[in-house]
Amino acid sequence: MFARRITPRAIFTTLALAGLALMIGCGALDQGPLAPGRTAPSKALPRLALTSSTDIYTQSDAELVSPTAESLSLYSSDNALEVHFPEYGDAGYVRVESAYFTVQEGSVNRDVLITMTAFSGSKVKDVKVDFGPDGLNFSQPATLAILLRGLVKPDRLKAYHTALDGTRTQIPFELSSLGENYWQVTIQVPGFSEYSLGDD
Repeated sequence: MFARRITPRAIFTTLALAGLALMIGCGALDQGPLAPGRTAPSKALPRLALTSSTDIYTQSDAELVSPTAESLSLYSSDNALEVHFPEYGDAGYVRVESAYFTVQEGSVNRDVLITMTAFSGSKVKDVKVDFGPDGLNFSQPATLAILLRGLVKPDRLKAYHTALDGTRTQIPFELSSLGENYWQVTIQVPGFSEYSLGDD
């Protein structure tokens, strides 16, 4: 009886077949991530995904006068957004200190990503808050509160809504004094896209 001779070719063939079997076996396993991902939003309970950002610019040269600050709140339980500006400028500036946007529960009937970008410069007319998505409406008005620092003239202050077609309409607002040269402007927001202030 002859002993069986094991050649390098036989060893290579055996290893190749074993590797192929291993790959086929692993292919049947769940290849998802080890940690389960976030579940998809429930269509039965609409939620708001909220994101906000802050940009500071000057009306004259349209350049940033301070680093941008950004905050992010996904599927917020209180349906609210806020942005805060770092202190900048001097006593002659009218600037945004912070802005707050609150959506009433149940006023949106679908999952939606809401964005809010606030702008501040050196004058009242530089103040603007841009919302998205354009055309979104609320069954109950949302609330936008803008906190201002500076020499605001209450009798000249105005608020505006700019529609998608560029039409600018003066709208009502509430003005509250929070201290010396410290003000809160409150605007009811029935829908998007842009809200701004002026004193002309």
